[in-house]
Amino acid sequence: MPWLQELRLVDINHSVIDKDNSKPEIGQYEFVEKKYVTYQDPEVRPTWYFSWCRYVPQNNYAEFNEWNWRWKFSKVVVEDGFWPEGLAPDASGTYTNGDLILVKCPLSEYIKRRKHEIGLSEKSTKTVLDRFKNETKAAGISLDDSLIRSL
Repeated sequence: MPWLQELRLVDINHSVIDKDNSKPEIGQYEFVEKKYVTYQDPEVRPTWYFSWCRYVPQNNYAEFNEWNWRWKFSKVVVEDGFWPEGLAPDASGTYTNGDLILVKCPLSEYIKRRKHEIGLSEKSTKTVLDRFKNETKAAGISLDDSLIRSL
């Protein structure tokens, strides 16, 4: 089984495949031209964000269900036109790797969520820095901003 970080996601929708010699149902493709998923090129940018999610029957697929409910993730299936290179789909047409399953959520939702998370992180950093400045000032220590940045 390939390492997860070694898997590249092929964009079947923008690739040219030899349909006569390809068998998507078992993860075998013959390519005339292969295109990988990229977010840099607006012409081929997918409308999805892809990730791997834990998918374990012992806990009733709790993590996947939470991702689905909270962030609108769904399973990637063969018909979506994306293939983690080297993996064959399972009997239900999804891609699994160990106890992980390939999932997707709308790219616009992912961007909104990340923007919010980054804003919270930056706000948190500013709050901690302001608290540090106030504590040092209260202790009678005067630090200028350049010294604080270097710390």
